Amino acid sequence: MTMTETVLSRVLACCERRSIAETTFGKLAVGDSTFVQRLRDGRVTIRIAEQALRWIEEQDAAALVSAGAPDGASRTDNLPPRAAE
Repeated sequence: MTMTETVLSRVLACCERRSIAETTFGKLAVGDSTFVQRLRDGRVTIRIAEQALRWIEEQDAAALVSAGAPDGASRTDNLPPRAAE
């Protein structure tokens, strides 16, 4: 699986979990409602893809906290490694 496929998979899973449209995800995560379509087309930089993944991590962490999950619990253990900045 390529990095783009991995990111797209995570984005689509997040959209499904949160019951939001792909355009809404793009607007909330990276400020671009066309983000998911550009990701599908392979026209997204690594920096922007990482920004989207960070947004997903933040949302998942907030959901765990609001659900009363124990400290240190994470649903982001399967994220691909981040590129060096």
